[in-house]
Parts: sequence; C-alpha cells; structure tokens
Amino acid sequence: MSQTPIREALARLAATGLVVRVAHMGYRAAELVSDEQMSEILDACLAVEPTLARLAAGRTTASFLDELDRSVRSLEARIAGELSQSSNEVLEQSEDFHNLIATQSGNRFLSNAHGTITGHSRRFQLMGVAGRSDHVEVFHEHGLILDALRGADPDRAEAAMRCHIQAIRERTLQDLGAISEPECAS
Repeated sequence: MSQTPIREALARLAATGLVVRVAHMGYRAAELVSDEQMSEILDACLAVEPTLARLAAGRTTASFLDELDRSVRSLEARIAGELSQSSNEVLEQSEDFHNLIATQSGNRFLSNAHGTITGHSRRFQLMGVAGRSDHVEVFHEHGLILDALRGADPDRAEAAMRCHIQAIRERTLQDLGAISEPECAS
C-alpha cells in the first residue's frame, strides 16, 4: 500500500484534533481535551452553527426536511427504547442532524469549519464527558430547529440553533462543575 493515502488520512485526523503531528517524528494520538478547550470548542459551535441554520432555512427542500425528520424520529425512538440508546449512538444521531444542516447551508467554508469543530467536540465527548444523558433535551431542541426550518424562517432557525448550542454548552459546563445552573431555557 502506498504511504500517500495513509498520510492524507492522518492529515484529516489531525484537522479534527484526533491525532497531532510532531515535527520529525510523525503523528501521535491527541491528549484529552481540557475543560477550557471544551468551552472554546462550544464557543466556536455557537459562532458557526446558528449561521448554518440560518442559511439552510433559505435553502430548504422536501428531501432535506424529510432527512431531518427521520433523524429526529430516530432519536425519539432511541429515547423511547425502541432502538439502542447508547450515548455514542445518540451522539452519532445528533451529529447526523447537524451535518445535514451544515451541508444544506450551501456554504462549504462554514460547513468545513463545522466539520473541524465537530471533530474536536467528538474527541472530548468520547474521552471526557462519556455517558451524557441529555437525550430528551437534545430531542426537544432538534424538534424546535426542525420546526423553524420547516417554516423556512431564517431568524427562527438561527435562534433555535443558538439556544440549542447554548443549552449544550451550559449542560456541559454544569457537568464539568464550571457553572452551577444553566442560563438558557429551551
């Protein structure tokens, strides 16, 4: 096998923060994300994702809304116990929802930024805050975003996504002990 595909794969992993390139040595697995880094990652999500939702609201199609609806219904089935509801599977379902919106935005630069931020966030969730159980809140918040997108309302979509990301940030920081009470009510 050629080394080129391996180098390209490692470079992509480095962009997500899962591996780190060390000069003259190669690559190594990334260290755990600190609480401060997680706060910064969530601030980056807050800067990018509401804009993606706003842009997607202006480009809705029936197939896009159907895919989002399937994603929300799948999450609902997981919560109801009809499907496996491991934290990893719920996390993947949530990522799919956000990725659909990023793609539908039509802005490849913001979508790529979202992908990079998601990679960093995923590393923290896999290594740091395993076993999160905010599935019901995430389901409710995704439903609000979907409703705004169904209405093709950019302002509402942006506000719903902003509140969702802010709520995730607050729940995460509360789990880490960085804040005592969440501020954003969904």
